[in-house]
Amino acid sequence: NDILKQVSTWNVDGLLLFGLRGEDGAAVRRQYKKPVVCIDIYNMVCDPPVYTVGLEDEAGAYKAVKYLTDLGHLKIAFMSDDIIGVDRERFIGYKKALADAGIEYEDKNYLKLNPWEEEVENSLSCICEAVRDFTAVFCTSDLYAVQLTAKLSDCGTRIPEDISVVGYDDHALSRYHRPGITTVHQDMGKKGIVAAETLIRLLKGMEVEKSMNQLPTRLVIRDSVKDLRGA
Repeated sequence: NDILKQVSTWNVDGLLLFGLRGEDGAAVRRQYKKPVVCIDIYNMVCDPPVYTVGLEDEAGAYKAVKYLTDLGHLKIAFMSDDIIGVDRERFIGYKKALADAGIEYEDKNYLKLNPWEEEVENSLSCICEAVRDFTAVFCTSDLYAVQLTAKLSDCGTRIPEDISVVGYDDHALSRYHRPGITTVHQDMGKKGIVAAETLIRLLKGMEVEKSMNQLPTRLVIRDSVKDLRGA
C-alpha cells in the first residue's frame, strides 16, 4: 500500500520492484499499469505480465552442493530464514544436488535462522547444536555463512576442520572473513544494469526479448570447505 501511494504521488513513469514476496509484487503490478521490472521476485502470477531479472539461483546452489558431495560430504545442512523467493530456488538446487549424489533429504537438514536482531543469537546457538549431525552447511547468503562461522568459532568449532561452510553471493564479507568463505558469485551490479536497461526499453516502447532474464553464477572456492575424500 505504501509503494502504491508513493508511486501515485510522485507520478513516476516506471517502477523497479526489488525483493518482494511474489504475492506482494503481483498486488503492486495489478494496480500499477505503467512499465514494471522486477528484481529477485519469483512466482508472480498477474496480468499484465511482468519482466523480471534474477539469477540462476537453482543452478548456483546446485554447483555449491555438488562441490561438497564431490569432496565426500554426505551430511549437508541447508540454512536460511525461509524457503520462499530466491531461497526457494536455492533450496531446489540443494535438494537436486543431494538427489544426484544419492543422498536422501530429511527434514532435519533444514536449519531455520531467525534473522531479527533480538533473536539471531539464540537462533544461531540452536543451529550450532544442530550442526553436530552434519559435515557441511550450505547457507543461502554470505551474511548467514559469516554469522554461523563466527558463532561456531565462539563455541570452539573449527572451520573447516570440524565443519565446512558454504555461502552465496560472493559478498565482500566472504572475501575478508578468515577463513575465506567458499561461495557462489553473483554480479549484483550487472543485475541492476540489466533491470534498468530493460525498464528504459519499455519506457521507450522498444521490444524486450526476454520476459525473464536469469544471470549466470559461478562457484568461488576459498578455505571454508574440507576435503573428506579418503577420510
